[in-house]
Amino acid sequence: MTRERVIPIALLDEVTLTMPVYVEAVGRELPAGSRGAVVGVWRSGRAYEVEFTRPFACLATVLPEGLGA
Repeated sequence: MTRERVIPIALLDEVTLTMPVYVEAVGRELPAGSRGAVVGVWRSGRAYEVEFTRPFACLATVLPEGLGA
């Protein structure tokens, strides 16, 4: 059985999107590779609130599989 390596993500860590994320509040998609800062950790790391400034400013809730270091 293969186990995926889990990278711990903490509040204020800088992270990179590993897949595009649609941000409903602004009606746009953040592309993979976008970098942001974790501003919220939900349910012990089951999801993260990430603040992005580029390519546009927004907050996005992202599942752990959508984030990399």
